[in-house]
Formats: sequence, structure tokens, C-alpha cells
Amino acid sequence: MLFEVRAEGFSYDIATDTARLEAPGAAGTGRRGLLDARGFLVGVDLRGDDGRGAVVMLGPHEAVAGTTELAVTLEGDLVVIAGARASVRAAEKNPYV
Repeated sequence: MLFEVRAEGFSYDIATDTARLEAPGAAGTGRRGLLDARGFLVGVDLRGDDGRGAVVMLGPHEAVAGTTELAVTLEGDLVVIAGARASVRAAEKNPYV
């Protein structure tokens, strides 16, 4: 069964080039970014090889057009993405926020 968490917020820190999704309850070891056709972040799949973990969504599943590996860490209720400007167009207005 898919464990989905709706992101409660999204922010980007230009100084550190990191994006943060507020996602209480999110857990996992996966690093797959779910992107739309234009390369904007729709969600992050934190499920590991064993299938355990959450899928954190900013937008609808129907908007996902592809995936990419991301540099993801979990910091409490935050999903932190390093190198976010290039990997998920984080410096631009995300249409799902």
C-alpha cells in the first residue's frame, strides 16, 4: 500500500541551494524526485528498495511526467533537497505550491 504525505509547505534557500518540503510523518531512504513535463517538482518518493517509506506530494500524481535521482535528506519533518536549483527548478515559482 502506498503511504502518501501531502507537503504542507515548500521553500528554497538561494544561499545554500536547498529546497525544503514540510512533510510531517514522512520517512524513508529513497531519493527519487517526481517531476512534471517542465522539470518542476511534483513530489519526492522516499520509498527504499524494500518499498518502505512515504511519497511526499506537492501536486497531483497526474502531473508526474518523469523521475530523477535527488540528493535528499530528512531533517525531522523536513525533506531537504540539495542542489535544488538545477535538479527541480527550485529558484522559480513552483506551480504546485
